[in-house]
Amino acid sequence: RPEHAAMLHENEFCAKAFSSVESSLFFFVQNAIVGDQWECINPVVSKNWSFGFLFVAVYVLIQFGAMNLILTAVVGEAAKAHELDVEKRLADIRTQEEQQMELLRPMFIEIDSDNSGTLSTDEILSAYDNDPRWQQVLSLLHIDRDALTLLFGLMDSNGDGII
Repeated sequence: RPEHAAMLHENEFCAKAFSSVESSLFFFVQNAIVGDQWECINPVVSKNWSFGFLFVAVYVLIQFGAMNLILTAVVGEAAKAHELDVEKRLADIRTQEEQQMELLRPMFIEIDSDNSGTLSTDEILSAYDNDPRWQQVLSLLHIDRDALTLLFGLMDSNGDGII
């Protein structure tokens, strides 16, 4: 419309920004990516709009670099937290093992029928046959009588029948 023609070109910046497809595209990219912070680049791009691609590429690379630094810090902290969690779980497992050994110690003393401070194959097998608590402990470990004999043989490093 002719009555709006004067209003369309009142603002010199708008007239330049939308004077061509390239200028409009640059204006859109500039505002979409960094807003109106590129005023110092406008003179360079207005002389050769292809420099706009260079500035956009540099800006995007800087943004990716910043995101990469942030992501590295986040992943590093997550790895530390995971490592601490693993160490805590290992400590918990060790504590549980120690507690279980404290529970088993009296059973081992009871099994040691000759009070020698050592256990023989006969003492262990006799306890397996006669003590339901010992059977229960070994069944929790999935150890039957045959496996118990093999296990005793593995623990008896010098082959004297005593551990």
